[in-house]
Amino acid sequence: MGVRSMEQEVLWKSLMMNGSIVMFWRQSMLEKYVKHKKRRI
Repeated sequence: MGVRSMEQEVLWKSLMMNGSIVMFWRQSMLEKYVKHKKRRI
């Protein structure tokens, strides 16, 4: 039981890290897209 919960914790932490990286990447891409749109107008 202890090993399984530890594995789940590691998996959860890596998932949270990947999620935050994806959110940050999407936000930066969105900012670039908005800047590009504003430049065209």
